[in-house]
Amino acid sequence: MPTRKATFGAAGWVNIDGMAQFVLSDRPCLLPKWYFMLSYAYYKHDVSPVPDHRYDEICRRLLERFDEIDDRLNLKRFVDTQALAAGTGYHLDFDRLPPDVVSGAEALIRLSQQGF
Repeated sequence: MPTRKATFGAAGWVNIDGMAQFVLSDRPCLLPKWYFMLSYAYYKHDVSPVPDHRYDEICRRLLERFDEIDDRLNLKRFVDTQALAAGTGYHLDFDRLPPDVVSGAEALIRLSQQGF
């Protein structure tokens, strides 16, 4: 996979994979949202904003820490842990996702298509 460009945002220079790594290491409460955003991008729009291994890592970490994650966004109710264990979001009903998750996914799609 080619190296992605970085973009300058409120937090400084970032790229999508770097943001995903930050969530993995420092913001476990955001794992459900990132799982849904990345699944939405891939399964609904055929866009992969992060490398496959990063998506797999998010699935693994979310499953490992599922019970202890503070679900402030109330997204865990949409997670099928068997599908998560298989590393897939194919089954998700994207029409039921909250608007902020969909808009976040669409932002990741736009950035990904621009090479970030």
